[in-house]
Amino acid sequence: MDPIKLLIFAGVFVLLLLLGRIVSIHSESQISQTPLTPEDQPPGAVAAPSARSPGATGAEIGFPIVIPPVTRNQQGQFNRPYFLNYYFEKTDLVAGPPDPECFCDEFHLLAQNPEDEHLWEYQYTVATPSGLQQLMKKEGFSTLY
Repeated sequence: MDPIKLLIFAGVFVLLLLLGRIVSIHSESQISQTPLTPEDQPPGAVAAPSARSPGATGAEIGFPIVIPPVTRNQQGQFNRPYFLNYYFEKTDLVAGPPDPECFCDEFHLLAQNPEDEHLWEYQYTVATPSGLQQLMKKEGFSTLY
């Protein structure tokens, strides 16, 4: 192999690695304790009730990150939906999980289309590796689904 080609390849690799790190630093979200703002809520919106155990929900304590306001571009498209509420099925948002090193829970995010007010819900499984292992053992799963 030609040493010049190897040096050029290594240099390009390092340059791309540094460029990726610089870009990722600028795209990180900032944590905040701001409550839901009136501009994030659609006019006359009331958070939909959910079938869950009592405890604080995201509509009561606000979002943990700063999100951009809902805006409409010149083509009439919105930049994002309204986020009305979020919560875990079992974990309290304020207290957190009983064991932060080992937990597995379903996270729900209620969203609304600003244009037609259609509601939908995102659902994600949030877990630590030991929490997933505990769930798999309890349910008798040999692999994750």
